[in-house]
Amino acid sequence: MRNNVQKLITLALLTALALSLAACASKGGNVYSSSEERRVQTVQYGVVADVRTVQVDDEASGVGAVLGGVAGGVIGNLFGSGSGRTMATIGGAAAGAIGGYAGERALRRHEALEITVLLDDGRQIIVVQDADDYYNNGDRVRVVYGANGAARIQHQ
Repeated sequence: MRNNVQKLITLALLTALALSLAACASKGGNVYSSSEERRVQTVQYGVVADVRTVQVDDEASGVGAVLGGVAGGVIGNLFGSGSGRTMATIGGAAAGAIGGYAGERALRRHEALEITVLLDDGRQIIVVQDADDYYNNGDRVRVVYGANGAARIQHQ
């Protein structure tokens, strides 16, 4: 029994770590991925016309459901005997998977900024990015376009 409890605690800690790491990913104006290093990017300049807070709901990877299912199965396996234990394991795995999926989705939802920029050439664009910096209407900014088509707003 003690060995099962130790396994359960270890599994719970690993689950929490995995979900925490998934939630730390940032896509702000000041964060670059390693694939963007040494790549030519184009720049345009403009003025912030509007800023509003939005919610970004990243797709769940399935890691939360898998880890939740495993944890639920381990917990369920601690109860009953024979076919009752089997049913408890299956039920625990199903409940854990549902809970793990919901938990991962909640961790992946985060606040971001929708920034409308009036470019110097007269066009108007909108970029959504993590709120790693603050922008006000009238701020002079640069819009950096990556080779992959992604754009980011940065103070000029």
